[in-house]
Amino acid sequence: TGRAGTSSQGTGFNLEPEGMIITNRHVVEEASLVEVTFSEENRFLSRDIEIIEGYDLAIVRLKGQDLPYLPQVTDSMVEVGQTVTIIGNPLGFQRVSAQGPVENYLKTKNDLLVFAVAVTIAPGSSGSPVIDEMGRLVGIIYATGTIKGEDRALAIPAIALLSHLTDTP
Repeated sequence: TGRAGTSSQGTGFNLEPEGMIITNRHVVEEASLVEVTFSEENRFLSRDIEIIEGYDLAIVRLKGQDLPYLPQVTDSMVEVGQTVTIIGNPLGFQRVSAQGPVENYLKTKNDLLVFAVAVTIAPGSSGSPVIDEMGRLVGIIYATGTIKGEDRALAIPAIALLSHLTDTP
């Protein structure tokens, strides 16, 4: 934003009316303060940043109330061939959606299971929710990749987040 230090931006989404923002670790890892914007008049600053070990995920907690949120996180893996929607803030644009089928599952270098969606996404999409036809969260975008010469959106299955959240005291 031009202040001292560095600034970056990405996408996140909310899972609770009080504000539990899910994004990627690489979006907030170096941050001491995160600004979350729901609208021009609805902005929050938070220093409550929790890095989730293993996956490229982080939680930013807010002290809000009645904030818009995704009400349902699926507890099953999205199926190959299923159409999903990605909603993000690429290149500074707000709430851009892309829709495509889940192409396949892959293992990362760290042996973690992720899935590829047959859509092209732009920088700033990191942390975008991946939503199924029922409106449930099924994944979180963390990267773009090239598979067999085609650009693909890569997502962490939502169950990775769900298991972490249920394990949290």
